[in-house]
Order: sequence, then structure tokens, then C-alpha cells
Amino acid sequence: MTIAHIIEHLATRPFDLEEIRGSDVTLRPLRDRDLDWIFALYRETDVWGAFGWKEPRNRGQVGQIAAAMRKGFADDPRMYQVAFAIVCKGEQQPCGVITLKVANDAADLTIAIAKSGRRKHAALGAAQALFEWCRAKTPIRTILGNALHSNAASIELMKRLGMKDQGVQDAAGDGRSVRHFESDLKP
Repeated sequence: MTIAHIIEHLATRPFDLEEIRGSDVTLRPLRDRDLDWIFALYRETDVWGAFGWKEPRNRGQVGQIAAAMRKGFADDPRMYQVAFAIVCKGEQQPCGVITLKVANDAADLTIAIAKSGRRKHAALGAAQALFEWCRAKTPIRTILGNALHSNAASIELMKRLGMKDQGVQDAAGDGRSVRHFESDLKP
């Protein structure tokens, strides 16, 4: 048995991904051909800056990130990842990506929206649709989210989703203040 085979079985999702329809967005599982728009998204300064990267990732690095998202791998082999492309109503091209990194019954939420999808409520619609899907179809009970303290739009999004503000902490010791939020899906 190879190391890759062991890792693949440690990080498997206990459910299949499906297309999720919200009122203003559709979430669809990522596809192999999504690399071009994911690369463009991760080249946007405010997107890579929000991830705490010192510079944008190159195409090879983004390819590895996208492949891990598609396959469901997370940074920790005890976790798995759920990732969807966000497509605004009436459009063909995705405007963002929404992911959950799941361990047991808790998940960390990440949303990255391209400039073209902002002010269209894409992040709110995507998160609401994903939360409903999680309640109905997954064992996920708690969703955690982080927002840079300087990112008022992300903080407002977390509040509009009904997530409880857990306070501010330093993110990974790099000096950036991050607000932590939590939502109980199945209290």
C-alpha cells in the first residue's frame, strides 16, 4: 500500500457532492477545467492578501490547491474538504469558490469571491445555500468562520448568516487580527 493510497482513504468525504441551488446562486462541485478561473481569482490582490499570502501563488501552486479541493483533501489528513464553484444566477462563469474543511462534525468555512461577483450577494447566497445543504445532507453540526478584523464586508457576512462572534485573536502569529465566528447548524 502506497502513502498516496493511505492518504486518499484518510481524507474521504462520507457523502457525495451535488449541485446546490440557492435563490441567487448555484453551487456546483469543482471541475478539472476550473483551473483558469480559480487561478485568476487567486491572483486578485485582496483574495491572496486575505489568505495571508505574501505574494500571489503561481499557476502550479494554484493547480495543486484546486486539485486538493476537487479531491476533497485538506491540509490535515484527518480532515476532508468540500468545495464548490459559486455561479451567480443568469451567469455561466463562476464568480467564486466556497469550501468547508471538515473534522468530525465541525467545519471551517472559506469563501473567496472575485471582484465580478461582489455586490451581487454571491457570498451570502452561497453560504446560506451551503448551510441548508449541510443541515439536510451531512453530519456537519458546527461551522466556524474567520474574518480579518479589517475586512468589514466579511464580518458583516458572518453576522448576516447568524454566526456568533467569538472574539478577536492574532492569526498564526503574523500580527493580523482575526475575528472568529461560529454557527450551530443542528443545536
